[in-house]
Amino acid sequence: MRHHRVALPALCLSAALLAGTLCGCSGGESVHGIRLVADRAEGYYWENLIAGAQLAAEDAGWQLEVALWDEGEGMQAQIEAARQSGVEFLAIASACTEPRLPWDYSGSPEVILIGQETGDAATVNVTYDSSTVGKGVGTLAGNKVGLQKNYLLVAISETYRYSDRWEDGLRYVLGQQGSRIAQRVNCGDDAQQAYDQCMDALSGDVRYDGILCASENATVGALRAVRTLGSDVPIIGAEFNDEIALGLRDGQVRGTVVHTVYGCAYMAVENAIRLASGRETDSKKTLEALHVDVKNMFDDELAPLLYDVK
Repeated sequence: MRHHRVALPALCLSAALLAGTLCGCSGGESVHGIRLVADRAEGYYWENLIAGAQLAAEDAGWQLEVALWDEGEGMQAQIEAARQSGVEFLAIASACTEPRLPWDYSGSPEVILIGQETGDAATVNVTYDSSTVGKGVGTLAGNKVGLQKNYLLVAISETYRYSDRWEDGLRYVLGQQGSRIAQRVNCGDDAQQAYDQCMDALSGDVRYDGILCASENATVGALRAVRTLGSDVPIIGAEFNDEIALGLRDGQVRGTVVHTVYGCAYMAVENAIRLASGRETDSKKTLEALHVDVKNMFDDELAPLLYDVK
């Protein structure tokens, strides 16, 4: 998606506050570094997360290196790799792995959590309240699809940590509306699996009033299945890309819940650099997600968060 520098006035991110005052690369000093470990490097969520973190580091004259999380390695291995790299901060952005710190962790390197909900201590944690996001999905479904409906839920996996409180919030609001999840499938955050499972579910005997999706890939798979079958079952999606935008335009996707992950990553790295320079900042921030539909998808204030801006 976005591969550009963009101002984010709505999130109160001021690069000017960082310029010069936090730069550690002038006057012959060694360059400060941050190691960002992410689940993947492609897709709306991850591309924007990495871009936001890179811009914050660049604005401060720091260096950011990106590594992919190895599911076969634990948190201790990530810490050791960061130490060997000589970086000052280890940024963790893993949706599927609980970033548990060792109980006797000394804080070297310091840890940044991006989009994580955990009780572990960390230098900086910028995240979303997943329960609130789930409730928002339920509210969007009620507004766009209606009350007393039966839904197909395309989840990510049985063990997806984020989905626990997200799904609790979703089910709570659906219950208030007299709606229910008639079937829940797990796509492993894979578009092809989501497509196959939606094809099976929509071809069966159960009638669904709508499809609720927990991720970008789940939304893409559901959208492709609906199109293949010529179905008019509405979709409430997650995140954003060109295919989802077309679904919004055509009315097959009634709305999508988009994390402002670009700003989330920027704020996390910005706050960490502030702390490193002795400046005051909040150690934890919680951001709201955006509700995007055909009416607001081209609004000027959302354009920098959704589209490439030349």
